[in-house]
Amino acid sequence: MDAGYGAVWVGVCGTPMLVRVDARTGRITEKVRLEVGNLLEESSVAAGAGRVWALSADGELVTLHPRTNKVSVHRAPAGATALRAGFGALWVTNYDAGSLMRVDPASHKVVARIAVGSGPRFLAVGEGGVWVLNQFDGTVSRVDPTTNEVTATVAVSDVAVEGGDIAAGGGSVWARVSDSLVARIDPGTNKIVARYGPSAGSGSVAADNQAVWVSAHDINAIWRLPAP
Repeated sequence: MDAGYGAVWVGVCGTPMLVRVDARTGRITEKVRLEVGNLLEESSVAAGAGRVWALSADGELVTLHPRTNKVSVHRAPAGATALRAGFGALWVTNYDAGSLMRVDPASHKVVARIAVGSGPRFLAVGEGGVWVLNQFDGTVSRVDPTTNEVTATVAVSDVAVEGGDIAAGGGSVWARVSDSLVARIDPGTNKIVARYGPSAGSGSVAADNQAVWVSAHDINAIWRLPAP
């Protein structure tokens, strides 16, 4: 999922669609069917740079206009794994190549390729950077969106991250990891300042200025942490 344009956008894989949920009322206002074979599993939805974005399992980049719900389909960059939007760009991980791609949202072309860690999948945009969780390394790469360079690598897990997730919000960056529940990164120092646990399998994380929400699907649990 991702939030933007007054809505929460949910990607549905089995019957490929983007579901629009009113962020104020929590009601579904639109279900937009997608003319693709399926959405890419273990990927993401991105809301920003003027559109809502998703990846298909067939290597297609799906774009939806949030005012009209008009959908267009383009060829995705090779190796595209997950995506987020921000800082005037679309950011796409390439899991196999260990890289982050900066994509022009108008032309859909790759304008920069940035080497990050091993097994990059999930990413977050905010708190001054683009943050990439490297699953094999158990690290987070911080990318400066003005220079397209990695400015810090933060060790967040002593073991490879199974699944995992990452979010930016509330003045911190939150990495959902495997050796604990979630690790909090201070973007001012690029250091881990807190860990919350114990570990609880794989899950997701989301954050804003009020709270951090952490899930663990192995034990069907959700935690709410007040924002520091």
